[in-house]
Amino acid sequence: MTEPKKRVVKRTPAQRAGEARYKKANQKNVTVAFFENTTMDLYDYLQTKEVTPAQYIRDLIREDMERNAGK
Repeated sequence: MTEPKKRVVKRTPAQRAGEARYKKANQKNVTVAFFENTTMDLYDYLQTKEVTPAQYIRDLIREDMERNAGK
């Protein structure tokens, strides 16, 4: 079974610039590095989850915040 083709959305240069401005003002990024000889087991585990790595990490942080509320 073949996967359906992804739809390519054409944007004008002004739309791309507007999106870049919005992301710069409203988005924060965090990068996590995994090393083959020490933390690859964590990376492999993360890849088995049915949600994106970013969503999985957000969920873990929210759970930790709830668990530690008021401390």
